[in-house]
Amino acid sequence: MRAASTLLLFAVLASACGAKVVFVDEDGGGGSGASTTTGSGIPSGSSGSTGSTTGDTSSTTTGGFTAPCQRLCMEHPTCLGGDCLEECNALRQPGCETETDEYILCLAHNFGPNCELGNMCAGEFAVYQNCFAPTIDCVEITCSESDGECECQSSCDGTILEQACRENDDFYKCDCAVEGQRIGECVQSDKVCELDLGCCKELWLLLQG
Repeated sequence: MRAASTLLLFAVLASACGAKVVFVDEDGGGGSGASTTTGSGIPSGSSGSTGSTTGDTSSTTTGGFTAPCQRLCMEHPTCLGGDCLEECNALRQPGCETETDEYILCLAHNFGPNCELGNMCAGEFAVYQNCFAPTIDCVEITCSESDGECECQSSCDGTILEQACRENDDFYKCDCAVEGQRIGECVQSDKVCELDLGCCKELWLLLQG
């Protein structure tokens, strides 16, 4: 079995996900996100208010753009094994459509001529999996909250993560730090600072890839 198939087999689990986030690079430019992306990053879920989308867009085109599964199967039709679209569609999890699409697009961009992948999509896979079946739990150390702002520090698999969010129009912008070092910003729809529920955990997972 190809290495990619092994990676994908354990990805098809079941759970749920919530609000979508947008990651922002250190220079303020867009990173991976739910509504806008530049580069090959990936957004992730928190426990906010955004629900699941309806309908299956994995094998269709919308707005002139090729849907992720269709693109993957056009460029690498044998890398998932079996019926490519069927295998690709099986990756989709309710509430985690954005995370799934970013992971699938990463595969489409990074499969080699013999379906080799290596660790190229490890970050995207970690964010995708965290959306519906988290493997790393964050234990709260301290949290504080005031009008329009909140801040939390947690231990996530032995690593100290911090998230400080502030209201910005109709969304919340969050500063993220790992072991005291700032790693960037992310944007989420709700004032959620707990690391297991907020967007900084997903940014951390993405950067680990």
